[in-house]
Amino acid sequence: MAEGDAWNQLMGTGTVSRQPSAGVEEMVTFMIKRGTTDTIGHYNGSLQLGWLAAAVVTSAESAAEGRRDASNVRFIIDNTSYCRKTGTSDYVAIGGMQVG
Repeated sequence: MAEGDAWNQLMGTGTVSRQPSAGVEEMVTFMIKRGTTDTIGHYNGSLQLGWLAAAVVTSAESAAEGRRDASNVRFIIDNTSYCRKTGTSDYVAIGGMQVG
């Protein structure tokens, strides 16, 4: 991939990470989460800071408490501070573009 290229990833029902290669920076610009069990957030290999709590749902398929639109976000991830979905129940879709 090159700077400006778009990417997206469907994170299945396991603990899944989006970790760019060394020297690559990506901007996460959307997240879609439809379950109410797993969290998603920044992860550095030992500590995770949440972007979306387990109860937050962004999909229109559910009227769960805490539903909100998270499609307009800007998070920078790289090889040392990246995106991780914890848990084994929910599907999460994320996407963005390579910025560095």
